[in-house]
Parts: sequence; C-alpha cells; structure tokens
Amino acid sequence: MKKIHKRALCGLVSGILVLGTAGCSGESKTVETKSQVQNQTAQNEESQALTQAVQEGGKDITVWIPSNLVETERDYYYKMLGEIDEAHEEFQIKISEQADLSNQLLSAIISDDLPDLTMSDGNRLGVFCHAGVFLPLDDYFSDDIKKDLLPSVIDECTYAPEGKLYNIAQFDSGLALWANKSMLEEVGARIPKSYKEAWDRAEFEEICQKLKDKGYWALDVGQSDTTGSKFYYTYLPVVKSFGGDWMDRTTMEAKGALDSDATIEAAEYLYWLGQQGYIDVMADSDDGYYGKKNTCMLLYGHWMAPQVQELLGEDGILVPIPNFGHGVYTGSGSQTWGITTKAEKNGTVEECAVILKELLKPEYVQGMSDANGSIPGLRSVLEKDPKYAEGGALYLFREQLEGGIAVNRPHTPAAVYVRATIGQTLRDILAYGNAKEAMEEITADIDQLIEDNNYNSKQ
Repeated sequence: MKKIHKRALCGLVSGILVLGTAGCSGESKTVETKSQVQNQTAQNEESQALTQAVQEGGKDITVWIPSNLVETERDYYYKMLGEIDEAHEEFQIKISEQADLSNQLLSAIISDDLPDLTMSDGNRLGVFCHAGVFLPLDDYFSDDIKKDLLPSVIDECTYAPEGKLYNIAQFDSGLALWANKSMLEEVGARIPKSYKEAWDRAEFEEICQKLKDKGYWALDVGQSDTTGSKFYYTYLPVVKSFGGDWMDRTTMEAKGALDSDATIEAAEYLYWLGQQGYIDVMADSDDGYYGKKNTCMLLYGHWMAPQVQELLGEDGILVPIPNFGHGVYTGSGSQTWGITTKAEKNGTVEECAVILKELLKPEYVQGMSDANGSIPGLRSVLEKDPKYAEGGALYLFREQLEGGIAVNRPHTPAAVYVRATIGQTLRDILAYGNAKEAMEEITADIDQLIEDNNYNSKQ
C-alpha cells in the first residue's frame, strides 16, 4: 500500500495530484511576515519530500482535464482518479486542469509537451488524430468491453480513415424533443413513448398547427443562439431524417452531402417552420418551454433534465424527433479519454491503459453519470439505473442509443471550421431562407479548406 494518501492540496502545487490554477480556491498572495515566510518554507520542504516519494513510488502519469467543469463533475474526477491512483503502486497520477483544453493539446503536440492521458471533446477526434495526439486503443479493450459500450460511444471514439478505436468514453449524450404533456393533450396529440412510434412529418405539422391555433409556439430549436452553434449537434438528426448529412462519410468531403437536395430541403424546413409561425424566430432566450411555458417542444439534450423536472414536473416529457421520411435519428457525443503519443515516448502506455480500464468500471461510469447528468456509456450500467428503465423518465435516451439510431458529427480535421460555418449558416437560413445558395457556398468553402490543408490524406 502507498504510505501517502494523495489529495488535492492548493498549498502544495507539486503534490501528488497537481492542480491547475483553477483548482485553488484563492489567488496567490504575497508573503509579508516572517512567520508566513517560515510557513511557506516548511510547505515547500514538505512539497519536495512528497514529490520525491512520488518519484520513488512508480511512474508519473500526467492527466489533463478541462478547467471549466461544473463543481460536482470536477470533484468526481478528482475522487475517481484519486481512488484509481491509490489502488496502484506502479504509477502516480498527476492531474492538471487546462483552460481551453482543445487548443492546449494542439499546442502541446508542437512543443512536445503532451500529457500521458487526457480528456478531450469527442467531436474533435478527427482534429487530434490528424495532428498525431492519440494512440489507437483496440489492443487494450476486450470484445466483451466493446460490446458493453453503447454503439454510439464506439462510433464516436473510432476514427474512420483507419477504422481504429482512439478514445473511450464513460458517458454519452441524449437528444430528443422535450415536450409539455399538458399542451399536447390539450390539442389531442398522440404522445409517442418510443422512437419506433415517432410522428411522421404530416402528423408533426398537424400538431404544430393545432398548437399555434391555441396560441402556443410549437417548437424551440435553439434559435436564440445567434451563432447557431447548437444547430450543428441538435439539427443533424433532422437532416439525416430528410436523407442528408453534413459531410459524405466515405469521401469526408462536404460535396454531395452538405449541398445535396436532401440537406438543402432540411435547411429550408427551418425557414418554413418560422414562416408558418411555429417557431418564434425573434426569441431572445430558450426559456419559452421551461420558463414562460408558451412553447410546447424544445429540441435539446439530456442536460436539460434537472431544469425540466424542477420547472415542469410530470408535464416535462421526452418524445422522439419526428420521422421526416428517412427514419428516426438522435444525436450523440461526449467528453472522451485517450492515450497520447507522448505516453509512448515516456514508456507509460501500459499504465495509461490500466487507468482507462479502471474508468470503465460500472461504479465509476454510474458515479460520473450522477455527477454530470450524462447518459451512462455502458449497457450494463443503464440496465440498473431506474431513470433509464422502461417507463422511466429518461428511457427514450437509452432506447435510442441502444437502438443504434444515434448519428455522430463527422470526424474531420476540419471539425472546428465545419461546426462554426454550418451553425451560422443555418441560423441565417432560419431568418432569411435562401438555403440552396447558402449551402452550396459553404460546401465549396469547406472542401477548399480540406484540400488546402491536405486533411484527407492518409496518416
């Protein structure tokens, strides 16, 4: 057993779990008195002793996590990683919180200063793999573990050019329509409980018209976000249901997908919903559903659950996104974990793999889901969580993810530009229309960026 109990110590920056600046509750202060100087010296000596003990106890594993986590989530990461660290003599975990983690990773690959193990935004897997941040993980996870992981998690963590698993995730996201049950009942709407019972386009539009006739806005799609960034995630399942996509998943170009008739039709549908008076195009907030209660449905994710349950109670229910002709889809994506190429240089790959396997223990997957409100990434954990049991308030999220109807955003090295460009363009289309011209223009821009940077080359 390790003799030193590791914990976060703001006064001992070089302690066993190294915190970023956001980890300390107070700012640095100037030492002004003799007693303070003596106390600081004693702390420094103790810190040096702790560091030496760490070095003698096993390999140092530097772990990066984002600094913008909510308190409950951040605390659980420290608890979880601390317990994993305490259970293993062969390594010592050092946590460092990083502001703007994505850009820090890209900078670190240039300066050769990557951590051994890191969290990252799963949507940027293509960016990081193209830059050479991550090592493939297939050899470290058994078929049994892969079968227990949700198919959406496997898809999110697999980089298509090589078809290899580069990340793992403890949790996933859920996407559907949050609906007001009383409003739907008021207009006599059928309430689907399964994605297999989803409304078709005609039924959905009939419900929207009846809601409008009652003086309600039918739908909120996140239109108050003037950047449109939410659309890249939330509107993709609608686009897929129209038969379109953001990119061709085979060529990894926008041409043939983003400028397709199906995607253009889906984009034009946003404008049509506004013109029909089903969407409040001028909304300056997204609380029409859960606050003002003048909007029946909200196209948002699982993170709304606490707010919906608090403000709407039993009236806050989930219904699937409608079938617009080519099937029913949901969104997917989360924060993921990966072993970096620096770990290979440091000789710590095996130790990092042990940590990743520990992170997938059911108790940690459940604990993380409880801490941040996400969807557990393991089927075995979902089976035991009453919220996701059939008839439970969040069962639809589970059914959709297990049913394999989740669509991840395309893993392209151009992901950051693609997200911003598509999001803003959809926001403009919602206000002004002209979907065909707008989509064709950004398709050319995106593909030119991909060509200029040789993003689709084999690594």
